[in-house]
Amino acid sequence: MIKNRPLPVLAAASGLALAAVATSAAAQSISEQDVIDAQIIWGEGIVAIATVHADGGDYTDDTSAMAMGNYYFTAPDGNETKVEFTFGYILVDGDLKINLHHSSMPYSP
Repeated sequence: MIKNRPLPVLAAASGLALAAVATSAAAQSISEQDVIDAQIIWGEGIVAIATVHADGGDYTDDTSAMAMGNYYFTAPDGNETKVEFTFGYILVDGDLKINLHHSSMPYSP
């Protein structure tokens, strides 16, 4: 059980993500139609969310949360680097778990 092990969260999450990708890739491949179908479903979800928002509603879920923002790293020479992040959180048996993490440099043409 992971919650009883003293593993670094990001290392554990990275390992699980790599294992999931490797297992999934070995089991089946992703077709162009799979990607198109996923994009259609995502688009329909955006429309549904916008409709609820336009009608004065809001989506709430007491068992999940998202956080997005920026990290700023300062090098020894004083140069600062901005990195954008996204974290997703879920409750599992009362314990808060990270179920999504992404960090990247902002787009720069």
